Amino acid sequence: MYKVSVQIEFDYAHRLSHHKGKCCNIHGHRGLAIITVEAKELGEDDLVIDFKDIKSPVTNWLNEHWDHALLLNSQDPFLNVFEQLKIRLYVFENSEPTAEIMAKELFSVCCSLNIPVTQVSIKESENSKATYSK
Repeated sequence: MYKVSVQIEFDYAHRLSHHKGKCCNIHGHRGLAIITVEAKELGEDDLVIDFKDIKSPVTNWLNEHWDHALLLNSQDPFLNVFEQLKIRLYVFENSEPTAEIMAKELFSVCCSLNIPVTQVSIKESENSKATYSK
């Protein structure tokens, strides 16, 4: 099995409104998305997929939706306040914006971009990573 991965950095803030610790406060991360594609056989060009065919569309999506945005749960009691302040937001429907939920969301985005993704990881720090795969 062949595997290729692309890593894309982005900055975001989030708040885990139901968290019992410090993460209930707005805080930021220098996130790292790792998108993996696998294949049993290489294509005619001896590639699983061209790296740019992953990096370009996913970078564009991240820049448009998550980079320098505040990620929130749709049930966050302060959502209306942030909307009124015209804060750049990305809202997860009935889910906390954890690294696990972000990985699953970005996996779905990759599928909608016709990237044959098999795994997405989100690192929110050098020592913390969550992964979603099919």
